[in-house]
Amino acid sequence: MDDEQTRPETGGMRFGDDWRGVFIRGDDAINYYLSLVSVIRSKGTTETEQLIALAQLTGLADTLYRACQTQLPNLPPIPTECQEMKPFEEAVKR
Repeated sequence: MDDEQTRPETGGMRFGDDWRGVFIRGDDAINYYLSLVSVIRSKGTTETEQLIALAQLTGLADTLYRACQTQLPNLPPIPTECQEMKPFEEAVKR
């Protein structure tokens, strides 16, 4: 994590030399949840609501893809930026 950052942001995250994963902030999680529900229960939603939900879900898909460790065929290169954290054992207070 950048020395100036005071909180983790939604996106790829890696603890030490472990595989990348995804961290989703609560304020982003609620929007992703609402978008998923809107698409799943598409009855009664307007076209505008569906477009907003699809835009949100595109952002979620991009976030998930950035956490991939392996390049997938026919997809753009995986961005290398990732929030680097201390090894998990050091980052977690027990």
